[in-house]
Amino acid sequence: MRSDKQPSPRGPPSPNPIFMTFIKKWSIRFTATVAPTNWRSCCATIWPEEIRLRILTLACACCKNANSIFCLRRSVACPISENFSRRKRPLPMPDKKFLEFSYFPGCSLETTAKENNRSLYTFCERHNIALKELDDWNCCGSSSTHSIDHDPAKWLPTRNLALAPPGRPLMAACPNCYMRLKLAHMILNQNGDDREEYKRLWGRDFDPDLRIITFFELLSDLAEAGAFETHKPGLKGMRVAAYYGCMLARPPVMRHERNFYGLMEKVLLSLGAEPLKWGYSARCCGTFLAASRPDIAARSVADIMAGAEQVRAECIVTACAMCQMNLEIRSRLPGKTPVFHFSELLALSLGIGGGKGWFRRHLIDPRPLLRARKLIG
Repeated sequence: MRSDKQPSPRGPPSPNPIFMTFIKKWSIRFTATVAPTNWRSCCATIWPEEIRLRILTLACACCKNANSIFCLRRSVACPISENFSRRKRPLPMPDKKFLEFSYFPGCSLETTAKENNRSLYTFCERHNIALKELDDWNCCGSSSTHSIDHDPAKWLPTRNLALAPPGRPLMAACPNCYMRLKLAHMILNQNGDDREEYKRLWGRDFDPDLRIITFFELLSDLAEAGAFETHKPGLKGMRVAAYYGCMLARPPVMRHERNFYGLMEKVLLSLGAEPLKWGYSARCCGTFLAASRPDIAARSVADIMAGAEQVRAECIVTACAMCQMNLEIRSRLPGKTPVFHFSELLALSLGIGGGKGWFRRHLIDPRPLLRARKLIG
């Protein structure tokens, strides 16, 4: 017998699982009542009126940013159903907001590795991640201060901690800068006298809840959330040797920090490259010996570059700007292998970066390889 009872209207479609995974990971606060002005122009969703967590307000406008991990397109049903079509007028579309991180670039990315910094900004902007550079930051003392004078080595990074506004994580792209900032934060957390000195020096209370992360931690969470699964295989089978060096190693007091060895290979594979297995991915390049003992650094670099040639790598990609510079400067082999910053390959995989002048700054010109691979014009 046919029932005259009408089925109850469906509720709003569930949020994009990729978006929700990333939101939960970073404890983001967002309020969203999202609806495009024209329902038929794209897919969208109506979020609960108020979901408050901790960091910032974020609203997703999927029709404006189909390439973002925050985009809901292709993952929810288009809300042209009896439930949504009964609305007399659409809700106003809020301005698109970004996931915000405080950002400490460090000396290398501000000077000798500007292409690393620029490509990092480009990649993050494409993924709706806003990097807010600390105002008037200073060197963290990573190069030599910690070996020469322990007192300034301890207090130089603390000034940068004092510049970080509360309520959002502080990100460092350089692995050694991250280590100095994180180590300073750990020392202050454990020592009340140092916290008093911190307040006297910088005129503010120490923030024990400040979260300090590396770019690799952010990248790892993007990968776990599936952000790269929707990317086209932009690197087109390029044979890449991922080089971490020794900068991802940690002192004993930081032994419980996350380890990101293997992350570059995972991301490169999802972007269409062919990551290679080789025996020099964690070999020290002699970075800080390049000035005091260039003979030792040159031998280390020669071994690393020869190892890349043995596995027929088309290029090397590094996790550290100092390592990238050292591999380029000290390379003496006749067939020089291009050395990229990881952020450059990430940007290239999105189809951006070819005309931004990054590659002119390389000492080993990567443009012939990129043109042969049709990654740039």
